[in-house]
Amino acid sequence: YYIGTFIELDNTEDTYVYLAGMRFINNLFIGGDYGIKAKFVDTMWITHSMFDFVKSPIYIDSCGTMNVSDNYLQTQTGEQCVYVCNNSSSEKRFNVIARNIMWSTNQAKSVNGVVFNGKTAKISFSEVSGNRFAELNNMVVMKNCQNNKVKDNVANNGNVFFEGNGDSTIIEIKNNHVDDSVTKFTNNTHA
Repeated sequence: YYIGTFIELDNTEDTYVYLAGMRFINNLFIGGDYGIKAKFVDTMWITHSMFDFVKSPIYIDSCGTMNVSDNYLQTQTGEQCVYVCNNSSSEKRFNVIARNIMWSTNQAKSVNGVVFNGKTAKISFSEVSGNRFAELNNMVVMKNCQNNKVKDNVANNGNVFFEGNGDSTIIEIKNNHVDDSVTKFTNNTHA
Protein backbone atom coordinates (compact mmCIF):
# COMPACT_ATOMS: atom_id res chain seq x y z
CA TYR A 1 0.00 0.00 0.00
CA TYR A 2 0.96 3.65 -0.63
CA ILE A 3 3.66 3.09 -3.23
CA GLY A 4 4.13 4.69 -6.67
CA THR A 5 2.97 1.96 -9.09
CA PHE A 6 1.82 -1.42 -7.80
CA ILE A 7 2.04 -3.43 -11.05
CA GLU A 8 3.63 -2.13 -14.26
CA LEU A 9 3.85 -4.04 -17.54
CA ASP A 10 5.78 -2.13 -20.19
CA ASN A 11 6.18 -4.05 -23.42
CA THR A 12 7.35 -1.57 -26.06
CA GLU A 13 6.66 -2.34 -29.72
CA ASP A 14 10.32 -2.40 -30.76
CA THR A 15 11.37 -5.29 -28.52
CA TYR A 16 10.85 -9.04 -28.80
CA VAL A 17 9.31 -9.37 -25.35
CA TYR A 18 5.67 -10.39 -25.68
CA LEU A 19 3.23 -10.13 -22.79
CA ALA A 20 -0.12 -11.85 -23.27
CA GLY A 21 -2.80 -13.64 -21.30
CA MET A 22 -2.30 -11.64 -18.10
CA ARG A 23 -4.84 -12.16 -15.29
CA PHE A 24 -5.08 -10.11 -12.10
CA ILE A 25 -7.68 -11.52 -9.71
CA ASN A 26 -8.56 -10.82 -6.05
CA ASN A 27 -6.01 -8.09 -5.31
CA LEU A 28 -6.09 -5.18 -2.88
CA PHE A 29 -4.32 -1.91 -3.71
CA ILE A 30 -4.36 0.95 -1.19
CA GLY A 31 -3.04 4.45 -1.95
CA GLY A 32 -0.28 5.11 -4.46
CA ASP A 33 -0.21 6.59 -7.95
CA TYR A 34 -1.14 3.65 -10.24
CA GLY A 35 -2.76 0.32 -9.43
CA ILE A 36 -2.12 -1.50 -12.73
CA LYS A 37 -0.28 0.28 -15.54
CA ALA A 38 0.16 -1.67 -18.78
CA LYS A 39 1.54 -0.88 -22.24
CA PHE A 40 1.32 -3.09 -25.36
CA VAL A 41 -0.03 -6.15 -23.54
CA ASP A 42 -2.29 -8.53 -25.43
CA THR A 43 -5.30 -10.02 -23.65
CA MET A 44 -5.56 -8.91 -20.04
CA TRP A 45 -8.18 -9.53 -17.32
CA ILE A 46 -8.50 -7.44 -14.16
CA THR A 47 -11.28 -8.80 -11.95
CA HIS A 48 -12.54 -8.98 -8.37
CA SER A 49 -9.99 -6.50 -7.05
CA MET A 50 -10.16 -3.43 -4.84
CA PHE A 51 -8.39 -0.17 -5.68
CA ASP A 52 -8.82 2.00 -2.59
CA PHE A 53 -7.71 5.65 -2.76
CA VAL A 54 -5.38 4.99 -5.72
CA LYS A 55 -4.72 8.10 -7.84
CA SER A 56 -5.15 6.28 -11.19
CA PRO A 57 -6.36 2.71 -10.51
CA ILE A 58 -6.15 1.22 -14.04
CA TYR A 59 -4.10 2.79 -16.85
CA ILE A 60 -3.98 0.88 -20.15
CA ASP A 61 -1.97 2.00 -23.19
CA SER A 62 -2.27 0.26 -26.58
CA CYS A 63 -3.30 -3.13 -25.20
CA GLY A 64 -5.28 -5.78 -27.04
CA THR A 65 -8.50 -7.29 -25.74
CA MET A 66 -9.02 -6.31 -22.12
CA ASN A 67 -11.65 -7.15 -19.50
CA VAL A 68 -12.04 -5.03 -16.37
CA SER A 69 -14.95 -6.40 -14.36
CA ASP A 70 -16.32 -6.72 -10.82
CA ASN A 71 -13.82 -4.32 -9.24
CA TYR A 72 -14.11 -1.56 -6.65
CA LEU A 73 -12.31 1.57 -7.87
CA GLN A 74 -12.10 4.50 -5.48
CA THR A 75 -9.80 7.14 -6.86
CA GLN A 76 -8.15 10.28 -5.55
CA THR A 77 -8.28 13.65 -7.24
CA GLY A 78 -7.35 14.66 -10.76
CA GLU A 79 -7.12 11.32 -12.59
CA GLN A 80 -9.54 8.63 -13.81
CA CYS A 81 -10.69 5.21 -12.60
CA VAL A 82 -10.11 3.34 -15.87
CA TYR A 83 -8.09 4.97 -18.66
CA VAL A 84 -7.71 3.14 -21.97
CA CYS A 85 -5.73 4.83 -24.76
CA ASN A 86 -4.40 3.61 -28.08
CA ASN A 87 -1.02 4.88 -29.29
CA SER A 88 -0.64 1.87 -31.58
CA SER A 89 -1.13 2.06 -35.34
CA SER A 90 -3.68 -0.78 -35.20
CA GLU A 91 -7.26 -0.57 -33.99
CA LYS A 92 -7.91 -2.05 -30.52
CA ARG A 93 -11.10 -4.09 -30.14
CA PHE A 94 -13.31 -6.07 -27.79
CA ASN A 95 -12.61 -4.32 -24.48
CA VAL A 96 -15.14 -4.84 -21.69
CA ILE A 97 -15.55 -2.60 -18.65
CA ALA A 98 -18.38 -4.20 -16.66
CA ARG A 99 -19.99 -4.37 -13.21
CA ASN A 100 -17.45 -2.12 -11.48
CA ILE A 101 -18.09 0.41 -8.73
CA MET A 102 -16.30 3.69 -9.47
CA TRP A 103 -16.25 6.84 -7.43
CA SER A 104 -14.04 9.65 -6.24
CA THR A 105 -13.16 10.83 -2.77
CA ASN A 106 -13.03 14.33 -4.27
CA GLN A 107 -16.40 15.99 -3.70
CA ALA A 108 -15.47 18.62 -6.33
CA LYS A 109 -15.99 15.92 -8.98
CA SER A 110 -12.81 16.52 -11.02
CA VAL A 111 -12.13 12.83 -11.71
CA ASN A 112 -13.37 10.73 -14.68
CA GLY A 113 -14.76 7.18 -14.57
CA VAL A 114 -14.03 5.33 -17.85
CA VAL A 115 -12.03 7.03 -20.62
CA PHE A 116 -11.52 5.43 -24.05
CA ASN A 117 -9.05 7.57 -26.00
CA GLY A 118 -8.15 6.27 -29.46
CA LYS A 119 -5.18 8.56 -29.95
CA THR A 120 -3.49 7.05 -33.05
CA ALA A 121 -6.06 4.41 -34.04
CA LYS A 122 -9.65 3.80 -32.96
CA ILE A 123 -10.90 1.80 -30.00
CA SER A 124 -13.86 -0.20 -31.29
CA PHE A 125 -16.35 -3.01 -30.63
CA SER A 126 -16.02 -2.43 -26.90
CA GLU A 127 -18.55 -2.16 -24.11
CA VAL A 128 -19.06 -0.20 -20.89
CA SER A 129 -21.92 -1.92 -19.07
CA GLY A 130 -23.43 -2.58 -15.67
CA ASN A 131 -21.14 -0.16 -13.82
CA ARG A 132 -22.02 2.08 -10.86
CA PHE A 133 -20.60 5.62 -10.92
CA ALA A 134 -20.74 8.35 -8.25
CA GLU A 135 -19.08 11.69 -7.47
CA LEU A 136 -17.26 11.89 -10.82
CA ASN A 137 -16.85 14.60 -13.44
CA ASN A 138 -17.34 12.55 -16.63
CA MET A 139 -18.68 9.05 -16.08
CA VAL A 140 -17.84 7.78 -19.61
CA VAL A 141 -15.68 9.58 -22.20
CA MET A 142 -15.05 8.26 -25.72
CA LYS A 143 -12.61 9.94 -28.12
CA ASN A 144 -11.91 8.50 -31.58
CA CYS A 145 -14.01 5.39 -30.93
CA GLN A 146 -16.49 3.47 -33.05
CA ASN A 147 -19.05 0.67 -32.74
CA ASN A 148 -19.08 0.74 -28.94
CA LYS A 149 -21.89 0.26 -26.43
CA VAL A 150 -22.66 2.10 -23.19
CA LYS A 151 -25.53 0.31 -21.49
CA ASP A 152 -27.14 -0.65 -18.18
CA ASN A 153 -24.99 1.72 -16.09
CA VAL A 154 -26.15 3.65 -13.02
CA ALA A 155 -24.65 7.07 -12.36
CA ASN A 156 -25.42 9.62 -9.69
CA ASN A 157 -24.12 12.97 -8.50
CA GLY A 158 -21.79 13.57 -11.43
CA ASN A 159 -21.33 16.37 -13.91
CA VAL A 160 -21.49 14.56 -17.29
CA PHE A 161 -22.67 10.98 -17.84
CA PHE A 162 -21.37 10.54 -21.40
CA GLU A 163 -19.09 12.74 -23.45
CA GLY A 164 -18.35 11.80 -27.03
CA ASN A 165 -15.84 13.77 -29.04
CA GLY A 166 -12.87 13.51 -31.35
CA ASP A 167 -14.62 11.63 -34.16
CA SER A 168 -16.49 8.96 -32.20
CA THR A 169 -19.05 7.20 -34.39
CA ILE A 170 -21.79 4.59 -33.98
CA ILE A 171 -22.00 4.62 -30.20
CA GLU A 172 -25.05 2.88 -28.72
CA ILE A 173 -26.21 4.41 -25.45
CA LYS A 174 -29.17 2.64 -23.86
CA ASN A 175 -30.83 1.55 -20.60
CA ASN A 176 -28.68 3.77 -18.36
CA HIS A 177 -30.02 5.36 -15.19
CA VAL A 178 -28.52 8.79 -14.70
CA ASP A 179 -29.23 11.17 -11.82
CA ASP A 180 -28.08 14.79 -11.84
CA SER A 181 -25.84 14.44 -14.92
CA VAL A 182 -25.98 15.43 -18.58
CA THR A 183 -24.80 13.97 -21.88
CA LYS A 184 -22.91 16.06 -24.39
CA PHE A 185 -21.53 15.50 -27.85
CA THR A 186 -18.85 17.74 -29.31
CA ASN A 187 -16.41 17.92 -32.23
CA ASN A 188 -18.31 16.09 -34.97
CA THR A 189 -19.49 13.19 -32.84
CA HIS A 190 -22.03 11.06 -34.70
CA ALA A 191 -23.71 8.89 -32.11
